[in-house]
Amino acid sequence: MSLLVAAALAAAAAAVAVRSAGGALAVRGVHLAGDPVARRQAPGARQVQSIVSRWQHRRRVVARRAATVEFCTALAAELRAGAMPSDSIQRAATAVPGVCDEAARVARLGGDVSAALVAASVRNGSGGLARVAAVWSVSQHAGAGLADGCERIADWLRDDEALRREVGAQLAGARASARLLAVLPVLGILLGSSMGADPLHVLLRTPYGLVCLALGAALASLGLWWTERLARSVEKRV
Repeated sequence: MSLLVAAALAAAAAAVAVRSAGGALAVRGVHLAGDPVARRQAPGARQVQSIVSRWQHRRRVVARRAATVEFCTALAAELRAGAMPSDSIQRAATAVPGVCDEAARVARLGGDVSAALVAASVRNGSGGLARVAAVWSVSQHAGAGLADGCERIADWLRDDEALRREVGAQLAGARASARLLAVLPVLGILLGSSMGADPLHVLLRTPYGLVCLALGAALASLGLWWTERLARSVEKRV
């Protein structure tokens, strides 16, 4: 019986350790978000929703970065083909929708495209559009090559995204190690139970065991939180 209970604890600890990955929790978070009763009744519903929300936000930011690169590439290609800047940005916006739709509308009406690009760059993941706005403004006032500028911006954005992926890959190892260390104590309980000992009795039915259990759980949670905080601080710098 102790072995079965320990196995259940191991499964629960493993689920907590990998919850930031977002996969299965995304489905659970969707159900909780659509059911007010479930939000009130399910323990930790707010924490689950917060994790899912951050995961979805990161995915949107990554998608916007990729779309911005595609937009810059399409804009440069249109300019290289000999199209006028106003026509080029409209065609690029049509080819890559959702990035600069407002800027394309402003270009069609003869407005300030540079200002529209700056406004679009405020969204997370679209910061590269501010550079496009600067190149656009210089091109309009000084006659500089707009196509060359857009191509260089696209190359810079690709290099920046490659750096982000490399940093994420390096941080994945540290995160995995922290989660593994958080699960190891539970594996120790399983090992003790398989050898005929009764570690659950000590942990759950003795004062010293309860103190050790609470302290161990707190330290494991603190370690996971601290590792994630350090990883996010590095990700924000790139």
